[in-house]
Amino acid sequence: MQPPALVDDLAAFLARLTALPLRSSGEGAHLIGGTVARTARAYGAEATVLLVPEAAVVTVVAADGGSRTVTVRGFPEVFRLDRDAALKPLLAAVARGELDVREAHARVRRIEEAPPP
Repeated sequence: MQPPALVDDLAAFLARLTALPLRSSGEGAHLIGGTVARTARAYGAEATVLLVPEAAVVTVVAADGGSRTVTVRGFPEVFRLDRDAALKPLLAAVARGELDVREAHARVRRIEEAPPP
């Protein structure tokens, strides 16, 4: 596990992490909450996700008690299997404590911005 993350850094990362699958496919939307909660725990925090059509509300409570709530909007686009495939090893590395929150956030950004194959 990584040292506890700063709440603003973690909230920004989890918002981006929520947005990627939210925009990718409505089929996997039910998995977002569990993924975000597990990822937050890897950084010593707690997170909840309220998922509604085309949006999510993510609440993060960091180890120091600081909290943030962010709204994420995303309309499903054409499903990009390459993004889903790239996200899985990233989340596994986070779970193993191999990435600090800023590096994880940067990697999600690169996945999101990668051109289609």
